[in-house]
Amino acid sequence: MNTGCVKLETGNLKLGDCQLVLPTDSLHQHSTVFPDKELLLVRHGTSRHAGERYIGRTDSPLTPQGHEQAYWLAERLARLPIDKVYSSPAKRARETLQPFVDGTPVEVLVDADLQEIDFGAWEGLSFEEIHVQFPELVSAWALNRMDFVFPGGESLEVFWKRVCRAGERLAATPGDRIAVVTHGGVIRYLLCYFLALPPEQHRIFQIDLGSITTLMLQEGFATVKGLNAHG
Repeated sequence: MNTGCVKLETGNLKLGDCQLVLPTDSLHQHSTVFPDKELLLVRHGTSRHAGERYIGRTDSPLTPQGHEQAYWLAERLARLPIDKVYSSPAKRARETLQPFVDGTPVEVLVDADLQEIDFGAWEGLSFEEIHVQFPELVSAWALNRMDFVFPGGESLEVFWKRVCRAGERLAATPGDRIAVVTHGGVIRYLLCYFLALPPEQHRIFQIDLGSITTLMLQEGFATVKGLNAHG
């Protein structure tokens, strides 16, 4: 069966200790019974135009700050036994991973479903530019409906479905600890998937650049062990 993943010979990644532990009432029972494991969800380091313009499929490289974050992540991840690493194919994700895999023998799988959402005609634009050029679409997007489609890009529903596919593969991957280097939008939707939240709730999570969010899958439950650990 084609999983959409490609094996890499080398790669790299970084991890920090996650400090935030949510109370027991934050537990959510998912319809899927997940095998026990820990997932380390790593958002790539700062890339060109990050936070300034909408960068989804645009293959922007890391900035000097992003490379510093990558080395910090590599040092943190090297402290932990990691059974397998997944990565988005985007350059900013692979560059974030590189310092870790350079020093650690670990299998890396590149998964196309871990790519950021395709913003289509909004790619490379600031919010102000988008608001001027697409005022009606901005209003429609604010409604947070899953049938919204970025002009010339991806719909939220299609994005959600492929993130769910990636989540199923992550849960089924053998190993006690799996690291995933991907994007802010993907991590938000993965959290919704594993915590059995509707995807419309993805905006409740803030995922920082160069950070690690840790999920524990145990006895059929997913719990947030740590959120936004970074240097």
